[in-house]
Amino acid sequence: MSNSIERQIEALLDALRASEQEEKKRYNAAIDIEDMAEATAVTIDARTKIQQLRKWTEDLLGVQREIRASSFSTKISVGETSVIPPIQKAEQNKILDIDDTSDDASSFNAGEYVRHKLYQLSKSGFVFSEEQLNNIQDYMWCRNNLRLPHPLARIYDDNKDVLEQTSIAGAPRRYWVKERFRFGAITLLIYSGWASLYIPFFDKWHDSLLVEDVDDITVVANTTNSAEQIPLSIGENDSEEVKVGIYIRNKLRELGSSGYKPTDKELEQWQDKIWSKRTLNLNYVFARIYSDEHPKNTQIATDNGANRYWAEVFGFGSTKLLFCSQWYRQDREFFDRWYDSLVIDDNNDGDDEVENISAPSNPTKFSLFDSVYTWYNWDDVLVKLCEEMILRNPYKALGIGVKGAVGINGSPVLWYNEREESEQTHKLSNGLSLMKNIADSEIIFCCERILDLCGYDRNKLKIR
Repeated sequence: MSNSIERQIEALLDALRASEQEEKKRYNAAIDIEDMAEATAVTIDARTKIQQLRKWTEDLLGVQREIRASSFSTKISVGETSVIPPIQKAEQNKILDIDDTSDDASSFNAGEYVRHKLYQLSKSGFVFSEEQLNNIQDYMWCRNNLRLPHPLARIYDDNKDVLEQTSIAGAPRRYWVKERFRFGAITLLIYSGWASLYIPFFDKWHDSLLVEDVDDITVVANTTNSAEQIPLSIGENDSEEVKVGIYIRNKLRELGSSGYKPTDKELEQWQDKIWSKRTLNLNYVFARIYSDEHPKNTQIATDNGANRYWAEVFGFGSTKLLFCSQWYRQDREFFDRWYDSLVIDDNNDGDDEVENISAPSNPTKFSLFDSVYTWYNWDDVLVKLCEEMILRNPYKALGIGVKGAVGINGSPVLWYNEREESEQTHKLSNGLSLMKNIADSEIIFCCERILDLCGYDRNKLKIR
């Protein structure tokens, strides 16, 4: 394919990716819009456009692949009508063996994923052999093994202009400019034009590097937590994804060192994929129970052989656990919410400084901001409290739900859900969903938490 066609297609891809990033910013900024109806409309519109832009990108990549695979070499312009139609998505998935329903194939940003995996590899102390280094700089090897249109890596030279080193045929930023990956004495620039279709080939290559040395690439392998462990450090040039992974790993070490012992129910939740997705936004189960009787490399890998768990073993009492390593920037808020719920439950046991809400064994009435109501059940108390907060502090109440700041054992009790109300939820007047049928003691805790977050004294709610 001529350089002219390649530049035109790459320019269109760049424009689509730039538009997607702008829509992502608009999506993330919607939470700051005070009018809830407007915020919801912006969120839905941005998400719809992101999905459409991704589809167009995949279709254009299909056109690009088909042109490269053909013998077509005559110079054409993108404006002409005789453009070869893209490969159908079903055929693409069949060729590349991608499960279109899998989380990996559809729900993540390919560039962030590759950046995260390479930073992990760099932090592990891995060093490429001479043959491996030559391969990832070779055009034909990368095309045959990674399906990339350009070499995976270039060796960075401090004495040369970085923009020149990251350009291809005059097209700038074909390699990441700010992110540089150090492996031993060599610093690499990595190709930036990643799409989800390349990921299966990248994973196969990446995992082949770790098959023999999987136990040697972690900071603390074959050991359990201890108070003397030195926290993992965050480098100045580390990506946000690597920073999140290091942060979460250190927090899990702290939790293990504190003597925290998960209950049987918590261990069951941590190994449940639905709970892990809803609570922590993970595409894999949060934890696996480690066994000394089986090889570690089989326990940190998923069914397709890809490593998705840290090789470090975390000790919680007599239980040894392996935790998921697939964390991204947006996941930190989910993790902090879950982690804080554990700490809050533990701290409240001995907290005498704040007056807790007390309740008789058979209540008949309750008062809320001096208004007295007849007692029906605990669900009714929680609903009335939430509606009162919506009236008195609507933006704070909405923020609590959108961020999922009130939860039990890591699961949010109050959240924003576009789906219709179910038997297990109650839809509040501002659109938030509220969980039903919670234990009495847990509802008391939720009421205290909501009052605290909205800035009111707990004695505003009294059970009689």
